[in-house]
Amino acid sequence: MNDTDSSGEVYWNDVAPSEKSEVRQIILDDVATTFKDSEGAVCFSKSGNYFNANGALASGTANVPDEFIFICTRTTSSSSCTINSDDGDPEEGNVYAEKKKFLFSIGWTRFGDVSLEKWSQKMGEGADGEPVALEGKWTPL
Repeated sequence: MNDTDSSGEVYWNDVAPSEKSEVRQIILDDVATTFKDSEGAVCFSKSGNYFNANGALASGTANVPDEFIFICTRTTSSSSCTINSDDGDPEEGNVYAEKKKFLFSIGWTRFGDVSLEKWSQKMGEGADGEPVALEGKWTPL
């Protein structure tokens, strides 16, 4: 069994038909990612024998999978999550605290271990009385 991306390139297949294969797909309308107008897939087995990526979730020419993906609430003013590539923190100021826009990081390993973290940020009051974002942090769920 194979599946192809929009360019026709095969990005996953069932190369071990004797093993129990399980494929899942999730489509969410009100969710954005760090990549815009693109698709991505990560395929892995619990044994770690198969680990590959395609599209926006692949790094380099060897289709090495990224280790995580950021997802956030899609709004009319923002259709992607803006993340600082140096420290992995959001670059959207106080939008996550003030506008209740949710941001999550989903990580995985080649063995199928999955982790979920949520960006937590509180609001404070600036010298001028206006709300300001305080330092945020990633909280494991």
